[in-house]
Amino acid sequence: MEIKAVTPEYVLAVMQSQARLEMNGNYDCEPAEPLTFSTSFSDYFALLGWDLPVTWREFGRILNDQWGISLSIADWKSVLKPYSEQTLGDVCQMLARHVVRPTVKPVTLFGSRSAAAGHFLKFRSLLKGHGTDDGKIGPSTPLDHVDAKQAMTLLFWAARVAPGSVGRIIYHDPAGTMRVRCGVTLALIMTVAAYGATGHAGCGLAAALLAIPALMCISGFLSVFMHPPTVEVERLRTFGDLARAVADCERTTQSRWSFELKPLS
Repeated sequence: MEIKAVTPEYVLAVMQSQARLEMNGNYDCEPAEPLTFSTSFSDYFALLGWDLPVTWREFGRILNDQWGISLSIADWKSVLKPYSEQTLGDVCQMLARHVVRPTVKPVTLFGSRSAAAGHFLKFRSLLKGHGTDDGKIGPSTPLDHVDAKQAMTLLFWAARVAPGSVGRIIYHDPAGTMRVRCGVTLALIMTVAAYGATGHAGCGLAAALLAIPALMCISGFLSVFMHPPTVEVERLRTFGDLARAVADCERTTQSRWSFELKPLS
């Protein structure tokens, strides 16, 4: 793998792309407004729906882990405290001096070099690291072949390599459907219980009514175990589609956001 030094604009673009992924996945919506260098961290956390944001110390550690760096507490204090006054601009400036933009070497196939093939192999490597049998993943494999957590790992990597390469995502969550079913189930049980408490005849009807919520709960639990949450990506259906989108975006943004090729140590 190769890496490139980056500009503050690149760091901001990554934060914008990752914020969009979070908003799409958590709330099924787009960010209310775009992140800019002048966005305060109070507004940043509000945009992401963090009602109780982490302390600046904890957030500094999160950013260290996210970007693979080890800046000191004093470094983070200078650009994060207090949230209401500090903006993304200073953080982007500082991160640009310490982080790099990873790039994947093209793979030679049938005499031609393919950047998309290199990204596809990187995706398989990431999935293997999460316990997925990468031998079952091919370029034509649908993205929903893996669960939402694994898919989001790939999409956050794509946002790091090529911000803007991934469009809107749709989060499919059978567990959410089950919660709705359980809510309806509880309402039915309370209705049947109230009916029985009146002392009216009709035990057969009550039993039939209780069978309905029971079946709803059973089918809900089965849907969760049989169909884990998945992610659908706008205009990208397969792993090959995602790899080509990342490669195309990376190629068109290299000169704008990156400079000075360096070997990976």
